[in-house]
Amino acid sequence: MSAIEKVFQRWDRITSPGCAVAVYQRGELVYGEGFGSANLEHKVPIQTDTVFRVASTSKQFTAACVLLLEMDGELSMTDDVREWIPELPEYEEPIYVEDLIHHTSGLRDYLQLLMWAGYSDEAAIDEGLVLDLVTRQRGLNHLPGEAYSYTNTGYFLLSVLVERVSGDSLRKFAQRRLFEPLGMQHTFFNDDADEVIPGRATGYERGWLNGAFRISETRLELVGDGGVFTSAEDLLRWDRNFYEPKLGGQTFIDRMIAPAVLRNGEVLDYASGLVVDTWRGQQVISHGGAYVGFRAEMMRFPEKRTTIVCLSNRADFEPNARCYEVAEALFLDLEREEEPGLKPGRIDPGVDDSLPAREPEACAGRYTSEELGVTWSFRVAGEHLYLEGLWEKPQRIRINKRGTWAGAGGEFRFFVDSEGRVDRFILSGGRARGIEFERARD
Repeated sequence: MSAIEKVFQRWDRITSPGCAVAVYQRGELVYGEGFGSANLEHKVPIQTDTVFRVASTSKQFTAACVLLLEMDGELSMTDDVREWIPELPEYEEPIYVEDLIHHTSGLRDYLQLLMWAGYSDEAAIDEGLVLDLVTRQRGLNHLPGEAYSYTNTGYFLLSVLVERVSGDSLRKFAQRRLFEPLGMQHTFFNDDADEVIPGRATGYERGWLNGAFRISETRLELVGDGGVFTSAEDLLRWDRNFYEPKLGGQTFIDRMIAPAVLRNGEVLDYASGLVVDTWRGQQVISHGGAYVGFRAEMMRFPEKRTTIVCLSNRADFEPNARCYEVAEALFLDLEREEEPGLKPGRIDPGVDDSLPAREPEACAGRYTSEELGVTWSFRVAGEHLYLEGLWEKPQRIRINKRGTWAGAGGEFRFFVDSEGRVDRFILSGGRARGIEFERARD
């Protein structure tokens, strides 16, 4: 058994979802193997041509389409996004196209907003619904260009922008300008939840009952921030173009990996749908993806002319860690300068920790948000608040260590009016902050 196979042997059984693994070196597939099952019902084994949803690993393809439009002279990275999407509010500072690409727009993440608006992963959600939700947001997480804050909203809006600039949907534009020229026959942006996809893997997650696997899919038809279906074999053709750029030329590749720069001159490690970082003294260019029952990672080591791809159909899989384990097996001669991992503290601009209202009885009641288009009800039980009507079961909201109310994926700061009555709260959490709710007038 090879060192790479040892990394994945625990998933090498037909009764478990697993992963496809590929290693490319100097434009050739030097290792490719499937582990586990693409479909548990029919016991279909995963192979290197199995088609997976790759979630946010899709972002590099969206960014590539926008860069091609810029090279065509159809737009500029410093265009105000409202030139193409005038429905967006006019914020204090303009949001540029490059802000969408580099996650420096400050826009609240639409997936977080959908959750708070009561939509599940299985809900049928179209572009119009999300565009309406996004354009109702009066606030931002921070001023455009002021900070990095990862948001799927920016890449969703890029899909809208591509269609309005080119006249083609992102799916059609990417097919014509990226995937067909590179011979990626099994790669596409999926904007149809009912489409039959030959050779595709089913996504799975562990269920509550005896830990049995359950299907974990989505009916989300939005693309841009995700939505690409592809295989480990097809991604080889995309990787080849990085070293021998027949599509777009070297200028295109240089633009793809050029890091973002904030308005204050700070250089980030995020480029165009790609993270450009270092690992043990050498450059690594990568981007992962995680949504419903799928996990993905494409990790390129340019100095070694080596790329590692790991695509999985189980929600508990960690492709980033597995790719680094494969790199360990391949590059045993590297010095152990640093351990791979996340860089903490990159996206929190901070909030005031003061809490004007701590008593649950004072906070109980109904509150409405125009930005989310929902009304939430809070009731008191013991020392806790319970949020009702958002999910099937009431969500407990409790005082956390910061001295604020927390639960349902967010933090709640309740405020009192001049008469000492709680009249509103501000909701923040994850990739969406500063959403205002006002007490409903019964």
